[in-house]
Amino acid sequence: MVLLEKPLVAQLIKKLHTFYEIPKPFTAFTRISVTVAGLAGPDPVRCSRSVVVCPDSSLQDALTKAPFDAIVLPGGLGGARNLAASSEVGLLLQQQEKDGRLVAAICAAPTALQAHNVGFGKSLTSYPSLKEQLQEKYAYKEDSVVVDGRQSVHDEKRSGWPSIITDDLVELVRERIMENRRVTIAELSSHVPQISRSLLHEIVMEHLLFRKLCARWVPKQLTPEHKTKRMESALTFLQRYHDDGDKFLDRIITGNLVTSRGPGTAFDFALAIVDTLLGPGASDPVAKAMLKV
Repeated sequence: MVLLEKPLVAQLIKKLHTFYEIPKPFTAFTRISVTVAGLAGPDPVRCSRSVVVCPDSSLQDALTKAPFDAIVLPGGLGGARNLAASSEVGLLLQQQEKDGRLVAAICAAPTALQAHNVGFGKSLTSYPSLKEQLQEKYAYKEDSVVVDGRQSVHDEKRSGWPSIITDDLVELVRERIMENRRVTIAELSSHVPQISRSLLHEIVMEHLLFRKLCARWVPKQLTPEHKTKRMESALTFLQRYHDDGDKFLDRIITGNLVTSRGPGTAFDFALAIVDTLLGPGASDPVAKAMLKV
């Protein structure tokens, strides 16, 4: 587990985590203070591929710095099981969510959130094979990184992405559309990854003057389970409004859950955490320093 402060972040680790899904090396480039906390104590932890990670402290010692601005759960199926089995981690995550502070999880780690009843109903993603397990309780998305409260981080500008629409870009998009008139913006994005989704949408709608042939009235084809969950949430909100009036709205916070598919998305996961904690664009210096283009 990783803990962050000023902002302060805690990252929890135990055995069998995937070492390259521990984002401390990336977040350490910012003014974020990172503490890697060991669930079993301060002793070195052997991760996947026999890589050894040395925690900064035990979880018990790290908790003396609480509260943390963010709690980060690294990936790895074995590590996620350890996180899910820890009642101490569960209490920490539940308090973090109650306080409206950031929780982040990558790869298999979102299953630990599910095990501890954290973030139900929010948008998230995970390692693809875990989709079926998670989609009953969450608004599951296929994006590589998901920040709850935002569609995704795909359309956020990064160093190396064009910010000015040129005739060449417009022609490139037109050619892709003419190859398949049923293509979606998401599919276009995979064909031309050098263009952000927001820029693609502008090219399609305002430069090419194309329009949707049809629209989906229900987002993401809601299943009966999703509809039931939304009804349960609506009834809960109505009860809170009845009990507390408008004051309960002050406790509703979005954007405090960041998840990623992993392991190849670990870099973007770390950048999303930085932007969520410090504000949009705060990760740009990190991306440039690491030659992320």
